[in-house]
Amino acid sequence: MPGAADVTLLETGFTVRGQMYLYDSIVSLRYSYVATHKRVNFVDAGIDYNAELDIYRNAVPARISIRTGRIRGALNMNRDQFKAERIAFVHGSIAQRTFQQRLDRYLAELASSGAFTYDGKRISADGTVTKGTRAINLKTANPLCRRPFEVFYPAPPTLLNKIARLFVGRRDFIIRTNLDGDVFMHLLAERFGRRWKT
Repeated sequence: MPGAADVTLLETGFTVRGQMYLYDSIVSLRYSYVATHKRVNFVDAGIDYNAELDIYRNAVPARISIRTGRIRGALNMNRDQFKAERIAFVHGSIAQRTFQQRLDRYLAELASSGAFTYDGKRISADGTVTKGTRAINLKTANPLCRRPFEVFYPAPPTLLNKIARLFVGRRDFIIRTNLDGDVFMHLLAERFGRRWKT
């Protein structure tokens, strides 16, 4: 699996282990970055860094995956963090160069059908988000909350939801934002008037 050191950013594209890919062939980016603080018997045991970037291209079923890999041991923590931050830099560079074409894909779907698909949910021009029988409206759902790589509407604190949470977990309406997250947050702000301070 290629790592960030295998990526070279160029003016019109990038290379991964010597293979050239053009920016204009990219349709989506899936990205996550997690830093997990570890403790063993209440003693600080360091931080695990893990970053993942998947690049999806036009008419190509296989994705390009770039990972930090798993490095264990206290001596490797700085190298692990450096690799994760390098993937964050690669993601940011590619995301900036491909933002408009990725946005245009969602806008074209919205214009042609009145809605677009994101995270397995149907998002209509009026802000209605549906998945199965559940629905919320991005313009009126309050509170609409944000966590890293998620936007969610918390389930109301009813007795039924509290009991259900014990057996089936969270019943919040969650939209995962690790796929084209920059584009989705732009659409939330510009189309549905939802913004968060950063």
